[in-house]
Amino acid sequence: MKRLGVILVSVSIFVGLVLVASCAKPYHEENERYVFVATNINLPYWQEAQAGFFDAAKALGVKAELVGPTTYDPHSEVGIFRQIVEQHPAGICLSAAQVDIFQAEIDKAVAQGIPVICVDADVPDSKRVLYIGTDNVKAGRESLKRMATLLPGKGSIVVITISGQHNLDDRVAGVADALANFPGLKLNKILDDKGDARSAYDQVSELIEKKEKVDGIICLEATGGSGAAGALHRFDMDGKLPIVAFDAQLRLRLRKNPTS
Repeated sequence: MKRLGVILVSVSIFVGLVLVASCAKPYHEENERYVFVATNINLPYWQEAQAGFFDAAKALGVKAELVGPTTYDPHSEVGIFRQIVEQHPAGICLSAAQVDIFQAEIDKAVAQGIPVICVDADVPDSKRVLYIGTDNVKAGRESLKRMATLLPGKGSIVVITISGQHNLDDRVAGVADALANFPGLKLNKILDDKGDARSAYDQVSELIEKKEKVDGIICLEATGGSGAAGALHRFDMDGKLPIVAFDAQLRLRLRKNPTS
């Protein structure tokens, strides 16, 4: 069901871009090229989105491509975005790793007549045509609600995120907002793993080694969940500490932890 949802969103994104790009003409040419620039193309989430993007391209008779860095690297992603703009494609989908470094680049692309749609991670003050994605504040609230079912009564929570990425900042805001409904839960720490599972692993391991108070972990970005689960496994804590996490990256790792 999750894969179908990602693909359906990808198809909607692609159709939206094609419609925007084709406002001035009644048909699509075979050499029309649409590019999806993602934050980390090695993540299973974006590989599933690529499948939907390519399916839509085939149905519409146009060309499509997914590009982006192979690790979380905002400045590399900006460089790739600039290169794509120089090639003047018919349209660009973008999941922006950081708002501040992408706004001017999006505006330049649009000024050149290249429509840009933001996907999953928005740049709301830019001249992008539209945003398609999750209500991330609500997603953060739902994450805390789920944790509350796993920690009845009270507990100390650690959140793993990436600072400065708009969708993740919204999720953190949602978690913080929902705390008012669960006075027994406390947000103890916010960890920035910079999109690296190894960083999440190291930081959670350090908390455990220092015997800091941690009763549950909420991972708001894809790689944090697998890193946190790996740290629990290292200390033989599988199933002893609940993890609430996002995205397809986590499926195999979190099967070891039945409370996740």
